[in-house]
Amino acid sequence: MKKPLLLIAGLVLTSFAAQAQWVLQPFTFSDPFQVAYNLDAVDANVVWAAGNDLIEGTANQYARTANGGTSWTTGTIANLTSAETITGIAGVNATTALVCVTTGTTGRILKTVNGGTTWTVQSTAGQFAGPSSFPNFISFFSATEGICVGDPPTGTAFEIYTTADAGTTWTRVPVANVPAAQAGETGIVKNFAVLGNSCWFSTTNGRVYYSSNKGQTWAVGNSGLNTSGDLAFTDASNGIMVTGDLGGSAHTIARTTNGGATWTRVTFTGTVHGEVSGVPGTNEILSVGLLDDFGSSYSRNGGLTWTTLETTRDHASLDVVSPTVAWSGALDIDNVAGIGVYKLNSTVLGNSKDVALQNGLSVYPNPSADGQFTVQLASGLSAEAKVEVFDALGRNVYAQSVKAAAKPVFSLDLARQSAGVYTLQVKTNGGVAQQKLVVQ
Repeated sequence: MKKPLLLIAGLVLTSFAAQAQWVLQPFTFSDPFQVAYNLDAVDANVVWAAGNDLIEGTANQYARTANGGTSWTTGTIANLTSAETITGIAGVNATTALVCVTTGTTGRILKTVNGGTTWTVQSTAGQFAGPSSFPNFISFFSATEGICVGDPPTGTAFEIYTTADAGTTWTRVPVANVPAAQAGETGIVKNFAVLGNSCWFSTTNGRVYYSSNKGQTWAVGNSGLNTSGDLAFTDASNGIMVTGDLGGSAHTIARTTNGGATWTRVTFTGTVHGEVSGVPGTNEILSVGLLDDFGSSYSRNGGLTWTTLETTRDHASLDVVSPTVAWSGALDIDNVAGIGVYKLNSTVLGNSKDVALQNGLSVYPNPSADGQFTVQLASGLSAEAKVEVFDALGRNVYAQSVKAAAKPVFSLDLARQSAGVYTLQVKTNGGVAQQKLVVQ
């Protein structure tokens, strides 16, 4: 089922500038009111996005980058009917992607192999044919194996298809392999997670369907929250569901530690936003939001505690590649229009804080008139530490190693850098410490 779209009628370890966390990569769809509402980052270089007009609901645009967002190309999927909207996008590589689309009662799957220049229908006439068919998302486990999940067309079982040939052909998962839907139960666009061979999606009845074998068989658990929510998993066992209206600031969280079989509502501190994603290779979860839910935050303990990244951006979507690479759809709230995407430029994710190291870190003089700093660590180093300095855009401008010592003292030379705010990071096996530096 389509999410309701007619909505319009920090401190992070140190106090460096919030805009250093997310950097705008601007582009505009031919329909300027469409925002990058669905994102799929294939890797650190290749990202596909699908547009959606949050007022009118029109969604027929795509964008892609093959160079990490340095440049983007955009276009229109010309062979969509005026009644069809994109509900999901899945990138395979720099030239190949698939979308699922719906009229509200029927759906199709289309594929491009030439970077979006042309799109070919890959689904058959019998797929998502009604009377209440509605594809909610499409995703891939590998370059060839994918899944597309839709609402129950007859109220008995969700309509789930898998592919083993990169989306050329699709096979429906037998109804016997999918627990029966409850009365009136549907899925919601974007409320799903895929990790490894596992897939999860939530329903309007607060249940979470889960599969550990690329969608071939399914089970279902009850979150206890009585509504759908976005999902984020850090491994095959541990994940959260965050509920709340799109654009609203009130959220609840349920947590699972057994892959979705059982869920427990949790009490959390800090600010969580309505769209969430696990950070690959870590136990962290990133959250973003838009409208009354604008900003971003992260959790390192299964959603119990959230630390704010910033409170200035409107994020319409989210996909995370690594602790240092993520993208979100960028919304201009004043005009309710898309302005491209934000790319994460932060060293915070993936780095737990070393409290002793942080408490013992001092830098002088700070501000520095000539870019020369002396750094003192009151806490001893049992092993070599990595020292880096990042500018306001998250770019590494300085790096050195510090030998193990009882009370290390070392110098930083930023004399060649422009005046401005920088971030010093000292990283050890125990975590990181950070400090704002000011070059006058």
